[in-house]
Amino acid sequence: MGLSHSPSIVTANLLLNVDATNPRNYDGTENYFRYSEELTNATWGINNIGASVDTSILPPVYGMPVYKMTESTDSVSSQHLFAQSPIVPAIGDVYTLSCYVKAGTRTAACITAFGEGYSAFNLTTGTVIQSGGNIVNIFPADNGWYRIFATITKTNTTAQVFLIPWNGGNSYIGNGSYFYATGMQWERGYGLNPYTKTTSSAKFKSTVLYDTVSKSNFNIYNNTYISFANNTLTFDRAANTGNGSNIKIGGIAESSVTGSLAATTFLYNDHTWEVWFKINDRTPGVYDGNEGDSTLSVYRGYHSGYLYDGGMMYYYIWDSASSTKWASTWTIGTSNSSDIIQNNWTQIAVTKSGNTFSRYINGIRLGTSSFPSINTFTSISNTLCIGASNYSNTPGGPDNYYYYSKNSFGNMKMYNRALTPDEINQNYNALKGKYGL
Repeated sequence: MGLSHSPSIVTANLLLNVDATNPRNYDGTENYFRYSEELTNATWGINNIGASVDTSILPPVYGMPVYKMTESTDSVSSQHLFAQSPIVPAIGDVYTLSCYVKAGTRTAACITAFGEGYSAFNLTTGTVIQSGGNIVNIFPADNGWYRIFATITKTNTTAQVFLIPWNGGNSYIGNGSYFYATGMQWERGYGLNPYTKTTSSAKFKSTVLYDTVSKSNFNIYNNTYISFANNTLTFDRAANTGNGSNIKIGGIAESSVTGSLAATTFLYNDHTWEVWFKINDRTPGVYDGNEGDSTLSVYRGYHSGYLYDGGMMYYYIWDSASSTKWASTWTIGTSNSSDIIQNNWTQIAVTKSGNTFSRYINGIRLGTSSFPSINTFTSISNTLCIGASNYSNTPGGPDNYYYYSKNSFGNMKMYNRALTPDEINQNYNALKGKYGL
């Protein structure tokens, strides 16, 4: 059987083989609310409504506390708001809001978020009164409770999420009526998942990629902007980017590496760096003056590795604080005339042999480039990143050079030797079926 049909990857001198099909720990539940069962905590904002524990009512799930939500007695029409601002989502983001509710003297309640429509529910008949989201429904639970939910797309700058009693509308003259609530949940995406309790911190979907070759953990940060599905990691970023108060946040996977994978050891000696990826948006946002590219995978700090802009992919290696080598380049576009086609899965690879670099796409060598010399530059960090080159867990964080991307990641391999063209093609043939190539 020839190399072009080999079913297995090249393993000689393999330093790292991180694959999205090998999550060491993947937890698909999430809840962006804090204190989801402590509705008297100061994290929850109230207006013309109060929450108090009521031990006389059986909960929907054993062990859950029950809260009596009592509206104020008003002289004028008012809203009776119970709210939290759990995240700062981007325009276009989709989230699902849910909670357990039960009728008291007030027999209807509604939920809303982002200043979008109100979804109202009859807590006696278990029916939807009014739909204010993409998907809205109500399901019976034990002991006379219902679980209500609405999936909502953010279209404006409002961030708060509300639970409100309903009396023919969301604003009315309150008379001290009450209903019961517990188990608030706020999760990303469409559909309702099992309830996840939180306390002081929100519960995020967690993915830790584990590489059995290097023994490296790639931890995931900014989970709002990363998803795991179909054996791939998909990285996203906020729609607006920039310094200061503008939103600049996205997903990232990173690992601290040592030994043969340390930056100066790997980059400045013979090596091969291969990534399987798909660019979902080659121009993902308005860049600021310090953020001109998106990241495929790099070493942080004087970022060396794969970065791309709207039209080109670059393989960078720095040789001083003021000089970088574009060791290899590829064109990016939307047609077959480009080396890399947006929305298509691609294998990219670079080999370094001496001062000569060879560039590959989908198992084919496209060309070489050589340099008289490359100085070893020691200011590159040993943090290996995928999807971004730096991160802040707060929008508008103080640092620059995040390079958050909108792409999907499948596999990455690194070797401490230059693979031959036949070996690069062997790796391509070993994995191409997985990505529909």
